Amino acid sequence: MATSTGTLQTTPLQPQDGVLRWDIDIPLLTNVHMLRAMLTVTLGSAALVGALVSLMLAVQGDWSAIPPLLGLFAAAGLGFALLALLVMGLVFGNRLRARFSVDDQGVGFQTRDRVAKASNRAALVLGLVLGRPGAAGSGLLAMTQEQQTLRWTGGFRAEFDAAHHSIGLRNRWRTLLRVYCTPDNHAAVCALIREQMARHQTAERAAGRSPVGGYLGRTALAVLACVPMFLLAPVYGHGLLLPLLLMCFAIASVWFVRHLAWVVLGCGAALVVSMLMAGLALRESSFSRGTHFRRYEVLSGDDWALTALALLGLAYLAWHAVQTLRARTVPALEADLQDAEGP
Repeated sequence: MATSTGTLQTTPLQPQDGVLRWDIDIPLLTNVHMLRAMLTVTLGSAALVGALVSLMLAVQGDWSAIPPLLGLFAAAGLGFALLALLVMGLVFGNRLRARFSVDDQGVGFQTRDRVAKASNRAALVLGLVLGRPGAAGSGLLAMTQEQQTLRWTGGFRAEFDAAHHSIGLRNRWRTLLRVYCTPDNHAAVCALIREQMARHQTAERAAGRSPVGGYLGRTALAVLACVPMFLLAPVYGHGLLLPLLLMCFAIASVWFVRHLAWVVLGCGAALVVSMLMAGLALRESSFSRGTHFRRYEVLSGDDWALTALALLGLAYLAWHAVQTLRARTVPALEADLQDAEGP
């Protein structure tokens, strides 16, 4: 029985027509893999948000506000990590009920824990009701992870962890699924996974360099392309919201799904229209009453240089968005799904 000590509760291995299927209570607080993933999500999210907000402050020249802000986000990340530990122990009872299966098609995972399913749906509903897209997105993402299938026609390799009776199925850069076994069935599951992966040459399709460098490079280019728009906010009066949305969705289109690129195109078009309207708007001179001028006529050389850089950045973002929508550039999450399921 699963208790606070993290003991695995399982049902006997059920071999049926070449299928291995078993239920298991996965420990949480005593699970090094689960703890590592939780810390990566909580602290990594805090670091990412802190970096984006710090960039906005740096663009505005408010450098003195960055150190205390980073400290605040670090404290928030640690707070969320501690909260996650409490939820694991008190709400989930240090266990997650799950079902695994291995057959000639692939590896399957299904969440059987009612508390986990209810928590995911509550996060989605509360996020929508309270207007918190982050919470709603986390709940929706967790719901999509309640059932997963990795097919042998995909591209991943197996890392066998005999000490924890688990098997990590990894593509070129991350673990797509971790299979938790019992002490009794671990050897049989490992043997079947080795056999099927050798038969379908699954590991060979996961060979090659990690794509993380490419994702990080495209992320850096997206951020740099947006910086001139932040600097031009006081010049054209378009504010910081549109450049911020543009940057966030440009980054998201690198890491998640291609359809987010439509938002990048929309934000870019809105910024171009806003800059044109502001540049062509008539203003009355404060020195000569009755004399009018257009804003673009009094732009300085630096303003024109920033405008050129901004348009160049928008052109790059539009090009990248089109490449993404045409599937010539594949976001990280979509690439992972291809590795999991194959062609």
